[in-house]
Amino acid sequence: MLTPRLALLVTAVVAGPAAWATTVELPAPDELLAGTELIARVRVVDQQVELDERGRARTWSTLQVVAAAAGAGVGERLLLYQPGDLQGDRGGLIGQARHRVGDEVVLFLARARVFGTHAVVHRGLGYGVYDVRADGTLVERHSDVARVVAAAGVLPARFPSFAALALEVRAAKLRVRP
Repeated sequence: MLTPRLALLVTAVVAGPAAWATTVELPAPDELLAGTELIARVRVVDQQVELDERGRARTWSTLQVVAAAAGAGVGERLLLYQPGDLQGDRGGLIGQARHRVGDEVVLFLARARVFGTHAVVHRGLGYGVYDVRADGTLVERHSDVARVVAAAGVLPARFPSFAALALEVRAAKLRVRP
């Protein structure tokens, strides 16, 4: 029987090197929930694209924390770094989420120093982004990468609310205590 991992491997070998760059192995739910430094519901309040001295684009998005499950305080402003021009057609990395001013999303992030600036970055490509619907439901944003599911499964594609996700984060941290 062809397992999902084997099917993905066969596809990658047939498709060649380009397929390797677009394949992401998803972390197990407890690993993602307990191991992510910053999980927050944020609103995108500003976005700027700059070019470096070699003409490469960088997108900087200012995020306002609306609610936090880990690593941030309500009202905190975060600066999200993403390589590439995510406002225009030049593009960024495959699997990278595009955010627009006014979006309200839940993100799984890590704090980092990027080009001398304190910033946050996505925990991974192709996962960890949930759109917030008008009724408060969280719906996973699909990306353009092939995803290999961890043996322990993956996070649900939907959460009824941010509070439900926050409860899952707390429970995961209790289960994976060192």
